[in-house]
Amino acid sequence: MTSYPPGPALTAAPAPALAVLGDADAPRHAVVLAPVLPRWDHGSFFHQVAEPLLTSGHRITVYDTLSLLRDGDDLKALVGRWGRHLAPHADGAHGPSPTVAPDLLVGNALGGAVVQALLTH
Repeated sequence: MTSYPPGPALTAAPAPALAVLGDADAPRHAVVLAPVLPRWDHGSFFHQVAEPLLTSGHRITVYDTLSLLRDGDDLKALVGRWGRHLAPHADGAHGPSPTVAPDLLVGNALGGAVVQALLTH
């Protein structure tokens, strides 16, 4: 068995892959956490169901749920990283908004598991 030295320590979460649908100035914000996809499709999987949200005044940010996954993560670690990313921060350094949480949080498959776990916080 060959062992390898550990890689460099990651101090900050990677930036998540995302796609934005709708008007950037929309009064409401919906966040969608994607299911596991063979390849990130830039939110295309959600286009067919986006219209009701767009017409009701939402901007939609679709995230690749796996884009914040690190080697060795379990679901709890992934949920924690998404929770920190989606939380509003006074300095605006993270999250889809520096001051408010999303109005609607949607997820499917792995994204749904992350959303369900976030609801406990």
